[in-house]
Amino acid sequence: MTLTKISRKSIYHWFDLFRSNLPENGVILEKIVQLDEAFFKHKTLIMAKQKKTRNLAFEILTNTKPQRHHAAYFLQQHVKPKSKLHTDGAGIYKNIQNWWPVRHQKDIHSKWEFSLTSETFYNSIKYWASFIF
Repeated sequence: MTLTKISRKSIYHWFDLFRSNLPENGVILEKIVQLDEAFFKHKTLIMAKQKKTRNLAFEILTNTKPQRHHAAYFLQQHVKPKSKLHTDGAGIYKNIQNWWPVRHQKDIHSKWEFSLTSETFYNSIKYWASFIF
């Protein structure tokens, strides 16, 4: 890369090394949890944030087509049962309460609904994704 004078191969090597040394993601979120996904090249980031805290949980999928079982597995690993779950209404979250005991509410972003999935959460995804990918 011209700005840093570091090769692309070196950059990828150090980012891979950084990622491989991230601590285990054993956070259990509860109460009100915001959940969303973001897409990057050949990967998907599923991230959740416990509202009014700094608690985050995430999973990286090695494809760009997450399915309901991915979301359900994520919830089982990181969200306490009976929590309120706020999502963007994507198809993978449809009837998610049948897969894991949560009280699901959704925003439809195409209808300009953003009250449940706040801008703070969007900024968290952008911020953390810059380190993860």
